[in-house]
Amino acid sequence: MILHIDPADEINTIVQRMKRSEDQAILMIIPDECRVLRDRNCMQLLVKYAKDFNKDLRLQTNDPLVIKEAEIQGVEVWQDMTASTHEDDPEKSATPSKPDASSAEDSPQKKRKKASRRKRQWRDRIVVLLFIISGLLGLVYVNMPRALVVITPNNRDFTERVIFEFSRLAGVDLVQTNVAVTRKTPATGRKTVGIQAATGVVILVNQNKEDVVVPRGTIVKTGNGEPFMTIKEVVVPAVETQFFMDVPTGLRAGQGEVGIVALNSGTKGNVAAGRIQTIVGYLLDVRNPEATQGGIDTTLSVATDQDVQRVKDSVLREIRQLTLTKLYEQIGNGMVLEDTLEVDVDWKEQTVVGTETDEVSVSTVGNAQIYVVDSAKLTNQAKEALKHVIPTGFQLLPDTLEIQNITVQDVEGWRLTLTVTGLAQGFVDLERITQRLLGSTVQEVAQVAANHPEILEITVEQSTGNRLPRYSRWLQVVLQ
Repeated sequence: MILHIDPADEINTIVQRMKRSEDQAILMIIPDECRVLRDRNCMQLLVKYAKDFNKDLRLQTNDPLVIKEAEIQGVEVWQDMTASTHEDDPEKSATPSKPDASSAEDSPQKKRKKASRRKRQWRDRIVVLLFIISGLLGLVYVNMPRALVVITPNNRDFTERVIFEFSRLAGVDLVQTNVAVTRKTPATGRKTVGIQAATGVVILVNQNKEDVVVPRGTIVKTGNGEPFMTIKEVVVPAVETQFFMDVPTGLRAGQGEVGIVALNSGTKGNVAAGRIQTIVGYLLDVRNPEATQGGIDTTLSVATDQDVQRVKDSVLREIRQLTLTKLYEQIGNGMVLEDTLEVDVDWKEQTVVGTETDEVSVSTVGNAQIYVVDSAKLTNQAKEALKHVIPTGFQLLPDTLEIQNITVQDVEGWRLTLTVTGLAQGFVDLERITQRLLGSTVQEVAQVAANHPEILEITVEQSTGNRLPRYSRWLQVVLQ
């Protein structure tokens, strides 16, 4: 499998991508801008995990520093070795056509006859027009009102609280949607990992009468159990008698020196001189005359419980608003009842606690539903519900109707409560009121207004006397 490494990738990201690969053979293509693998510790860590994951790792790069570090770790490295079209617009030419000059001039005698005939026609028309105007002026004078009365209808404000049950409310729809959400947060946990094992030398001491062969891979330990392994086979000679002048003077134990390497990578394998005291499987004494050294650690970021919970809390805070925004886009027209919003959170994926990673992620799907009311239908039903509160003689002005303070409650089923405000205007029967006003005095006009609650005021603006005309054609009544 080929993995293209991004210049911004950290070592944890590269290791995780290699781990997730299903193929055993991995070819990593390293761009020249990638600096992370120029570091020896990072290269050692990459090689260590490739071995742990049983991956056959190869690198492809032209970066000499990366090539150098890879060769030190024994990793194989590969090196990378518009016709334009022109169109001419056709030129269009048009040859203008010359009109034929075929018109002929009338003779002078014909011209004089035409002029005389036109004058007679205009004179006859003017005479007829004067007769018509005179007749119209006479009609206007006979039928022109002698008085103007202005009636101002009475207006009443109202505020009414209306309750609807969803089961009886027309134009209510349930709208559903879902939103996928993924959020991330930096990992705050830390984990120390050894990337290089410590090495050293031990001396094996044989107090037995026979030689002891210690094979490669024999385990020796410190007092607290830190294990090391011998790197080659060694023969430890038996104890021998020492003579002086052919006289036995004592015994000398056999000794053998062998190199060791720590089984656990990291600085835990760097132990002081004399700490290695036990050998597994052999009756030999063991000690390390010098401290072991060379063990190296590195620190990795890991996911914690607190990291996972923190990103989950972030998702829960956002998902309600995200689903609501998507529902508004999906609904378009209509009154959205936000109090009916229900969101079911379905957690899909999340970073496992303890995973080596720079960031913790959580993915979820929010399944949401909400009720929507058709505004026009709700307004019409509100009008019907308000009929019983509108006084007799008044009518609702539809343009003044305003719905406010909408609340929704789930009490044995959803209920919609709203406050409706508006203006009711008195209905004035102009024909009936005109008949009452004919021949009335100013005082009688005021009494007519008082006897009709639907009328706020009656004003006489033009009149030739103390009484209004007795004939309806001379009395003009208008609504303000």
